[in-house]
Amino acid sequence: MFSHDRNTLRNFYLETLEKVKNKNILTPLESQVAEILLAHPEYLKSLEDIKILEKDFSVELGEINPFLHLGLHMGLQEQVLTNRPEGIKTIYQDLLKKYPNKHPHEIQHLMMDQLAEILWLSQKYQSNPDENKYLEKLRNL
Repeated sequence: MFSHDRNTLRNFYLETLEKVKNKNILTPLESQVAEILLAHPEYLKSLEDIKILEKDFSVELGEINPFLHLGLHMGLQEQVLTNRPEGIKTIYQDLLKKYPNKHPHEIQHLMMDQLAEILWLSQKYQSNPDENKYLEKLRNL
């Protein structure tokens, strides 16, 4: 799973989905991925098409990259679990309290929008992600 190779990462998601469908035993990491996958039924059909491994998704055409979305969930969950950047765990817990009618998955989506923007800016300006700006954006949700 921990690879910079796009196909390796994508295959991991697809293999996990296949294990879920076949009711195979999952590793803890696969269980985490499976939970995210099952929370996104809108992606399941497209993930069954093997051609998706090679697909480039175009934001300009309004296409959503399910692999990016799943990866953002994984990244955010890891951030909260490890409290890195420092303070994100408290922010997540505060958001759960602030929006008691929202499911934790919805709260993650709010936070992921901020994470995606910070990563995009980092890539655009070829710099490290600005953790302080990221945390500030999260606090303002």
